[in-house]
Amino acid sequence: MLLSALVAFLHFTTALLVVSMILFEALTFTESLTMSIAKRIQQADMIY
Repeated sequence: MLLSALVAFLHFTTALLVVSMILFEALTFTESLTMSIAKRIQQADMIY
């Protein structure tokens, strides 16, 4: 009984960790993407 509860808890925490890592990666990726787009827009503004 205790072992199965422990295994379920470990599965839950591992799944939570994986989901949070994926969310963190997505957030940082979109942030860097918007930064590069903003830099490109600034460069285009400097040209004109």
